[in-house]
Amino acid sequence: MTTRAIGIDFDGSILRAVVLQVEKGSERFLHAARISWDGSAPLAPLLAGAGVIPAVGDRVTTALPPAIGLTRTLTFPFSDRRKVATAIPLELAALLPIPLDDCVIAQQESIAMGTGVSVVAAAVPATAVAQLVGPYDAAGIPLQTVDLLPFALAAGLAAELGDGIALCLSHGWGTILHLVAGRLHDYRVVPLAVDLPSEERAAGLQRELTPLLHASRSTTLRLFGAEVDAALLSGLQSAYPQLAVTELRPERGAGSLAGEFLPALALARRGASSSANGFNFRRGAFSRHGESDALRSRLLILAGIVAAAVLILSASAGVRWWSKAQGAERLKQELATLYRQAIPGSGAIVDVTLQLKSHLNELTRSSRPGGQHPLLRPAGIMREVSTLLPREIPVTLREWNISSEEIRIEAHAPSFEAADKIAAALAVSPLFKTVQVTDAKSSADNSRVDFRLTLTSKAAEELP
Repeated sequence: MTTRAIGIDFDGSILRAVVLQVEKGSERFLHAARISWDGSAPLAPLLAGAGVIPAVGDRVTTALPPAIGLTRTLTFPFSDRRKVATAIPLELAALLPIPLDDCVIAQQESIAMGTGVSVVAAAVPATAVAQLVGPYDAAGIPLQTVDLLPFALAAGLAAELGDGIALCLSHGWGTILHLVAGRLHDYRVVPLAVDLPSEERAAGLQRELTPLLHASRSTTLRLFGAEVDAALLSGLQSAYPQLAVTELRPERGAGSLAGEFLPALALARRGASSSANGFNFRRGAFSRHGESDALRSRLLILAGIVAAAVLILSASAGVRWWSKAQGAERLKQELATLYRQAIPGSGAIVDVTLQLKSHLNELTRSSRPGGQHPLLRPAGIMREVSTLLPREIPVTLREWNISSEEIRIEAHAPSFEAADKIAAALAVSPLFKTVQVTDAKSSADNSRVDFRLTLTSKAAEELP
C-alpha cells in the first residue's frame, strides 16, 4: 500500500516540510518546501500554496522543540506493559521538578534488561502541545504524530548519522546528539540567540561538544540544520581539526535535499513507521478528532451490542423466574391441600411449613406422659442438679420453683465463690440454656451466702 508521509519542522519563524512516498518499506522523495509563518496565520492556504496539501490517509508528523520537554530513563523490575504504563507517571512525579497535572506524558518502547525493562519517558506542558496542534486541527490537517526533538532526529536519521556525535543548528538553539546503535544515548541543548556573533555561538557549542566528544570517544562529528553559516563552520573546524565536520545532503528521488530540511525529513520518516525511538504526544485530550470520532462510533456499536445482550439475558432470566414462580405457587397449593386433608378444621393457612412444624412439635409434646420431655420433668431436673453439684462444697437447696421454661432454686453456700462454682458446674448440663446466680447476699453473721439459681431449660426439640 502506498502512503504519503509529511514531516513538518517549525522553528518559530520558518516552516519546512518534506513529502515522501512510502511503499513496502521503501521511500521516494517527492517534495520539499520552505514557508514563512508566524504561527498565527491559517495553515492550510500556506501549505497549499507551497504544494504541500495533506489529504486523508497521509501521515503528518511534527515535533516539539527540544527545550520544551523533560526526559528521564526509568528502569523497572517487571516487564508487563500495563504495569510499566501505570508506574511511569509515578516515577516521573518523583524525579521531575515540575507538577505533572498539567503535562502530557509519553514513552518510547521498553528495552528488556534481565527480568525488567528500561524505558525513556518524557513530560511536556499540555499548553505547549495545545499550541502546536491547534493550527493543524483548525485547518483540518491530519496530524497524527507529535514527537520531541531531538529524539525524532535520532529516530529518522539514524542511518545517515550513524554512531557518534551529530550537531543540529536550528533557529534559536543548537542540539548535540550522541548516537549509539541507532538510539539517542545522550544529548545537549544549547541556546543560541539569533543576534549572537558566530564566534560566541561556536564557543557556546564547544563548551558542550568537548565533554561529549571525550566521553563518547567518537571520531565522527556531523553538522546539519538551517543555521549553519560559513563563520560558524570555520570556528568549529578550527576547534576540531581532526574531526570530519560535514553537512548531509542525501539524495531522494529526482533531487537532493539540503541540510536545513533534514529535521523535516526525519519527521516524515518518523511518521511513516512506528519507531521505537520516538514519542507521540498526540494522545488523551489531544488525540485526533477523526480518530476520536471513529473510536466513539466503535464504542457506541459495542455498547449497543452489550445492551442487546443484556436485554436478551434479562428477558431469558425473567421467563425462567416466572416459570419457577408458577411452579412454586402450584407446589404451595398442593401443600395447602395436603395440610387440610391431614389436619382438618385447622383454620386459616398462612405458612404451611411453619404451621406443620408447630403442629408436629405440639404432637410431640402431647404424645409423652405429662406433656413434657422426660428429662424436663421435675424428677429429671432434680436428678440432673444433684448429679452436677460439686461434692466438696456444702450447699443447701431450700426451695424449688419449676415451670415449663425456667427453674428457680433458693439455696445457700459457704461463700460467693462457692455459689459461682455451683453455677459453673450446672452450666455444662445439656438440659439448660443458661445458669445465673442472682440475689446473692451474706447472712447477718457472715457464716453463709444466700443466693438464687435461675436455670433456663431448653426446648423439647433441642434435647436428645
